[in-house]
Amino acid sequence: MVRRQVDVKAHKRTVASGKTVDVKKHTRGIDGAVPGDVRKPRENNPGLSDEDITRRADDLHLYISNDYELYEQWLMDSYLKNMVRKIKKGEYSRARALEGINNLLIPRAIKKGKEQGYLMYDNYPKDSREKTARLLLDDLEERIEYDEGIKIKEGTPSKPPRYSLTEMNAMTTISEGQFDDLKYDEGGIRVWLSRMTREDGMPYNNQVTVEKLKEGRWEEIDVYQAK
Repeated sequence: MVRRQVDVKAHKRTVASGKTVDVKKHTRGIDGAVPGDVRKPRENNPGLSDEDITRRADDLHLYISNDYELYEQWLMDSYLKNMVRKIKKGEYSRARALEGINNLLIPRAIKKGKEQGYLMYDNYPKDSREKTARLLLDDLEERIEYDEGIKIKEGTPSKPPRYSLTEMNAMTTISEGQFDDLKYDEGGIRVWLSRMTREDGMPYNNQVTVEKLKEGRWEEIDVYQAK
């Protein structure tokens, strides 16, 4: 079997331009071979080893990640936004996210890749498709954590409960602002306890302010008095 190596610099230049990457153009075979030299196994080839499954999963992941429309527009834009909404609502499930990728993106990618002649194999059995979906979801979660500042966790609440003053005082102060103490910082949610009082012009004594990270900016979503 001929493995492929991607011209990473050419790939990055093409992706940055917003164009679909020509995998054949930016791919070269090892030992002087080219993708057209690859002999493909028969359809529904039985008895694939774990290594065969991994090779097919890696090949499909490589193709999808090199295709701007499938990877950047569908996966990293439309699907990512849907995932972020579910995470913030506390409805995120990795199993359901994998199911969505496997049912919606993978068949579309295999069909497109075969039509273009960019895939190395005739068949991608269930195990290889599921492994590809896991690789793609890992890519998604990593981008969400870095770009959105959200720690991926199943069931992350979109808003914490309103804490009592006793509960707030029992929390460790993570950091001190000019007028407030940061008491909670997780999943794109921050909770501040003010050190100011009504005598200082605040609406409440022991005022609690809740902020939510949205599109890279912290927005105030709740203000109340801890009692």
